[in-house]
Order: sequence, then structure tokens, then C-alpha cells
Amino acid sequence: MSLDEFADAGLVVQVRSEVLECDVLFVSDDVPESTLEDRPEVIYRASELKKLARLPPEPAHLRDVHMVKEIFGGSISEVREADGEAAEPRPRT
Repeated sequence: MSLDEFADAGLVVQVRSEVLECDVLFVSDDVPESTLEDRPEVIYRASELKKLARLPPEPAHLRDVHMVKEIFGGSISEVREADGEAAEPRPRT
């Protein structure tokens, strides 16, 4: 299933991340916020996962993003390179 398909699939997937050393939720964009209010895990919507896929596959980057989401809440609105340019999608391998 692609991330585009996942976005509209109505799914909530709990994932144990060895990199983050915790459980996170991957949630389709069409799942109502009200169904997630009591969940303690940090939530990554499909739209956020699409943006995160543009980052280099470095565990440190993922941990930094996760820490900010955990502390401040909110969502990932964009991903940019250090020079301010929008990060380009990484090619699939």
C-alpha cells in the first residue's frame, strides 16, 4: 500500500520503533481526531509520513523530529534542507 492509498484507508497502525525506542501511531488522514484523543503515542498522519520520507534516512533526524512532536505536539507542515530549499522526494529503491 502506498502512502497515498494509506492516506484514505481509515487505518490506525501502532508501530514499535527501535530507533525511537517507543510505540508510535501511523494514522490515515481520514481518521477523525476525536477517535485518537485518549492515545498516548505520538501520532504521524499519512501526510506527515510523506514529508518525512523526503529526509535522508538518518536515525538522528527522525529522533529530532519525534522529540519536537512529543514535546510541542502539532504536525509536520513542511520539510526543508538546511539551505532553506524544499526537500525533494527521495527516489524509491
